[in-house]
Amino acid sequence: MNYNKFVKKHFILFLVLIFVFGCSIGNFNQRESQSRQRQDSGKPNQLPRNNGSVPQELVGKWCYLANVQANDGGRMSERCFVLNANGTYQYHSETSNSNPYGGSSSETNDSGRWTATANSITAYSNSGETYNYSLEKRNHPKTGDPMLIVDGDAFVTTYQKQPW
Repeated sequence: MNYNKFVKKHFILFLVLIFVFGCSIGNFNQRESQSRQRQDSGKPNQLPRNNGSVPQELVGKWCYLANVQANDGGRMSERCFVLNANGTYQYHSETSNSNPYGGSSSETNDSGRWTATANSITAYSNSGETYNYSLEKRNHPKTGDPMLIVDGDAFVTTYQKQPW
């Protein structure tokens, strides 16, 4: 491979990685500043009042998947949460990155209680934190399967559910 092709190939990879990491870091910082609040009660298992309820149509497992492939690397992320009928939830996320010079991975888990209104969902983590997210119900444009749009990201159901 000549020098110009080598530089061009690695420059494109560099731009893709900057875009992927820049978007995810900016999105993470924005979500953290908008969504994180201290729970006033100090008791993680006691559900504070936010005029929300536990809508049974939201119960189930919901996942967001992203996969970016580049010439010699890429990024894969998966975020899933399970909303239980009894008002509890579990959250799990994994991200892995790779490039010719190495890679990295991360994993996050959380659990607690949840409530929702028509346009928001609130998670009361067992860690004592409260997370507020915007919520919208939509159907997948191709399959018609129900989706939850949580803070702008589309989470698809892993259960058999009727369209909204």
